[in-house]
Amino acid sequence: MRLTFKDRQEIEAIIKGFGEAEHEQIRQLVEQQVESQKHNPIEAAMTLFFAKQGDDMDMVGRAQDDCDAQEMAHKFLWDYVTKIEEQRLGESIWKARHSYREVA
Repeated sequence: MRLTFKDRQEIEAIIKGFGEAEHEQIRQLVEQQVESQKHNPIEAAMTLFFAKQGDDMDMVGRAQDDCDAQEMAHKFLWDYVTKIEEQRLGESIWKARHSYREVA
């Protein structure tokens, strides 16, 4: 679906107006998606990225074994999935408000 600039602004306003209930709903969705992963896909993507750069893969592996690096990858994944779920919920609310356009 193509959204106009005005549509996107309206969706952003919806997202900014989320209350505690919406944030809890999003948190639960994100937790289901992120915590169900056995391996963090961010680490796999970074390994591929560094392999293409010609970096020393042993060094990359040691860096990924570091607890801080694993925590950063987890936080990035959590934040990114949260952003996607916020957008998804905002668009669904926007569609519900504008469903009369399809009827007409």
